[in-house]
Amino acid sequence: MRGKVTIVKAIRIVVSLFLLLGLASPAAAQFGLIEQGAKRAKQISDFSWSNEEKAALGAKVSELVRQRYGVVQDAAVHKYVTLVGRTVTDKTTKPGLPWTFIVLDTDAVNAFAAPHGYVHITRGALALMKDESELAGVLAHEIVHVAECGPDPVHMQIGVTWPQAPREYHALELMLPSVRLVLRR
Repeated sequence: MRGKVTIVKAIRIVVSLFLLLGLASPAAAQFGLIEQGAKRAKQISDFSWSNEEKAALGAKVSELVRQRYGVVQDAAVHKYVTLVGRTVTDKTTKPGLPWTFIVLDTDAVNAFAAPHGYVHITRGALALMKDESELAGVLAHEIVHVAECGPDPVHMQIGVTWPQAPREYHALELMLPSVRLVLRR
């Protein structure tokens, strides 16, 4: 009887060890992933753009957007949007940036910014605004993306190098998936 009990105990110990090791393996793997993620985050946080690189990137993105959607051909509309936009940029931490406000010729309702002061808003978005305070609010949202942010690890990870912004800032990526290809070159 005693030999039977010893064999049962040994089997229980072996099964317990296998279960313990089996459950511990995913945890060990997770710690490895966490360590890899921490190293990647450190690399990304050490990354920075020069002003010249930001200017070139912003100009290229803005050019692609304007080519795709066209630009409203009404000087009065551009003057109005620029006046409201400049009123907002004068209160930012980067009032001296060469801010450029562009009204895109599309019915889509959208607004987005590109590095180094390129702010785009669509004709469709303007059509829905009741007054200039709504325009100022939309432009201010986009201006903050440019004025207060650095490199965005999420966009860098997927190949789009873009100023960091709150996570809802994916409008351009959704509108222009081809930007990823251009910016990877």
